[in-house]
Amino acid sequence: MTINVRFFFLLLFLACSLVHVIVDSYVCPADGDWPPANETDVVTMPCPLGLSGQRSRACGTGGIWSAPVETACPKYCPTEQGWNQTKATMTVTIVCPTNASVSASRTCGSTGQWQAPMGSGCGCAQDGIWTPTDSDNFIVMDCPNGQQQAWSRYCNLAGIFGPVVTNCSCPADAEWNMTLGGTRAVLPCPYQTGVRIRDCDKTGIWSDVGTQCPPISCPAMVDAFGNWSATPAGGNATLPCPDTGIIYRECNASGHWQLTTTNCSCSAATDTSGSWPTTLAGQSATLPCPDTGIRYRQCNSSGQWKPATSNCSCSANGGWPQTAPNKTVSQPCPYSSNSTMQRVCLANATWGVPTTCPPLKCPFDNIWNETLANQTATALCSSGGTITRLCLYNGTWAAQSGECPSCPADGVWEMTNATAIRTIACPNNDPNGSIARQCSANATWLDPFWLCHCLSDGVFNTTLPNVTAVIACPNGVAGQIISRDCLSNGTWAKTVSNCSCPADGLYSITPANTTVSIQCDAQNTSQVTRFCNGSAIWEPQLGNCSKTCPTDGIWNTIDANTIRTIACTNNDTLGSMARKCAENGTWLEPYSTCRCPAEGLFNATLPSVTAVIPCPNGVAGQFISRECLSNSTWASIVNNCSCPADGLYATTAANTTVSIQCDAQNTSQVTRFCNGSAMWEPQLGNCSKTCPADGIWDAIDADAIATIACANNDTVGSMARKCSENGTWLEPYSSCQCPTDGIFNATSPNVTAVIACPNGVANQFFSRQCLSNSTWASIVNNCSCPADGLYSITPANTTASIQCDAQNTSQVTRFCNASALWEPQLGNCSKNCSQDGIWPETLPGGVVVLNCTSEGTQERTSNNSGYNAAEHVIEYVFHYTDDRTVQQHNGSINDTN
Repeated sequence: MTINVRFFFLLLFLACSLVHVIVDSYVCPADGDWPPANETDVVTMPCPLGLSGQRSRACGTGGIWSAPVETACPKYCPTEQGWNQTKATMTVTIVCPTNASVSASRTCGSTGQWQAPMGSGCGCAQDGIWTPTDSDNFIVMDCPNGQQQAWSRYCNLAGIFGPVVTNCSCPADAEWNMTLGGTRAVLPCPYQTGVRIRDCDKTGIWSDVGTQCPPISCPAMVDAFGNWSATPAGGNATLPCPDTGIIYRECNASGHWQLTTTNCSCSAATDTSGSWPTTLAGQSATLPCPDTGIRYRQCNSSGQWKPATSNCSCSANGGWPQTAPNKTVSQPCPYSSNSTMQRVCLANATWGVPTTCPPLKCPFDNIWNETLANQTATALCSSGGTITRLCLYNGTWAAQSGECPSCPADGVWEMTNATAIRTIACPNNDPNGSIARQCSANATWLDPFWLCHCLSDGVFNTTLPNVTAVIACPNGVAGQIISRDCLSNGTWAKTVSNCSCPADGLYSITPANTTVSIQCDAQNTSQVTRFCNGSAIWEPQLGNCSKTCPTDGIWNTIDANTIRTIACTNNDTLGSMARKCAENGTWLEPYSTCRCPAEGLFNATLPSVTAVIPCPNGVAGQFISRECLSNSTWASIVNNCSCPADGLYATTAANTTVSIQCDAQNTSQVTRFCNGSAMWEPQLGNCSKTCPADGIWDAIDADAIATIACANNDTVGSMARKCSENGTWLEPYSSCQCPTDGIFNATSPNVTAVIACPNGVANQFFSRQCLSNSTWASIVNNCSCPADGLYSITPANTTASIQCDAQNTSQVTRFCNASALWEPQLGNCSKNCSQDGIWPETLPGGVVVLNCTSEGTQERTSNNSGYNAAEHVIEYVFHYTDDRTVQQHNGSINDTN
């Protein structure tokens, strides 16, 4: 495949036209190898190409460069596609390597720029994979890696191939992105600082990966298993088990320790429980109990025996229930519900010897005295002779042997057989009572037994004999009563009364049926009297001393010797408040029957009375009490309830916490709360060592490891935490990755993920740290857009602004986006190319094409600075420049000034 050279270079020129903008009125921008300079500075530099001499250039007003001034700097045309470096004005001729009769020549112009070659090309010979090619043509081939891409090589007029020009790319390979041939790809090290490099050659073939990543290792650390030494990533560290076997721990690729694995075991051992076989770590050995149950002993994850445990017990045996070791059980003695025998299940889960029961006896029964089991009691008959009765083996009486004669008639009592009971009516005609008398087994009368009631007399209800009937005094005064004894023969004794009228104003406490007289005062010798009647209630006063009590707060004025009654201030509708005006016209202390209102457990209660309720736990003799004060308000609750003794815990007052130390070796404590109802709450803590629940970590036994899923749903990693031998939590360890998020792949905790900037600039990266809690930190972007013409290096997400020139203060701007790629420029310096002869006025960047008078076309391009560019000629075109005219006719070129 061949390409027309002139057409190729024209397209190249049009594609690569740059915007020329005069910027910064104070600084001359970099120009070729001339560095930036301040206004009025003169820059001096050595000649190029290492030639002797100097050159200088002034930065003029407005930041505009002057033309270079060179001293002893000869002009050279540079080496170019087979044409070696040549001094200005010299002509070079190259003989075709394959045909000496064919040659081509080329002149280096006075300004050090090559003129067009002259002569016939001889073509380029085979060069490796590059096949023979006509001069002044390109050969284009598909890339060797099979991609739909191409690389090319130019054959010049001298029959020499130029360098390879390629757009072959190395394909994407795992984490390596597609990369242009002849360039280098760079990736950060996956788990630490440093980079990896890989070259893509011009044919699109990847080289091997080169690395500058420092080595990774897991740091030395100490945990419950022992001291782990630093270990290279991907390696394994080991520790010996405390007894038998090895503990393993892997250091993963990111330099983080993984969870331990082990083949530890506990060696065979003998203790008071028995002989335990060799057992793998994490498993339990078992032994049978002497009676019932199994004994267990666990080999922990480190390969160490834990103390033995068991569910051994003494089996049910002869009425004795299945019982735990060190427990005592009781059962009633045979044939006696009042006595018990006990038996202990010993510490080794075998039964001890039961206690013995007391000897059985038959109880006293009428004429028969208490008698030992299996013995015979004897009684004498009143008329001579004896009778007997056997006390059986089970402590119960057998039937009597023999009989005595009858008891003789005795007054109202008729003759009655031995052991029989004679009953007669009560003399007071009590329809529900009777008098009974028994003739004993030895035919002697026993004392009569009266069951005659004292009948109701209107005041006192029917009452059992030998019982005192009591009624409250009619005046309702607490603690005062009227009583009457019902005698054993069913007749009433005299009434006894301690009722009295209460103190009332001038009148002191006075017994019932008593009259009290009081003189008014020293000036008034008249008297007033008052009678305390049989019901201990004051009759109205007779006479008065004509005095009144004045208004006192809520108590309005009333006459002496009268009572004022008002409603309760606490809205008790059943009670009231009363206050008496004494005979001398002074107020007495108020009296209240206003009750304290029902509150919680306590019912409405009269003032100065203490309400009492039994303790909720039902323990006899314990109460909760509360006094209703004289002002009808409740005092504080008094709680004398207590929780009963229970195992380790002694009798304890309500609302009290009891703490007990486990033992001398285990200084931890268990606690139990006796609540306000005197009921034990469940015990807190236990004496087996465990790590308590802690947030997301459930309680586990000492020396065990808890493992839970990642909180961020990472199915690859997990979180683990060990409970140490002393029952305290160690720090948790997480292998949970930060999840894939946009351009960042899933990453281990405490690792910084790094990716190259999208603009491909070496050593610029996006980075983001996966924190120890497996969440992403913020993205750090150190990418920047490279210098590009007027625009210097600029950080991503930044807008660069440049002023046009001293005469044009408008600006052009360009945005460096988040991918560190330049966006198109916004704005221009708004200068047109003015009309120039046959060339009309044209916008910046426009191209004007005119027909030539002879064959061909001519064209002229307007640049962005508003100045006319040189004309470019395509095939038989007049090509105008500022200082010369080039004419081309039939393949020859004339240069006229």
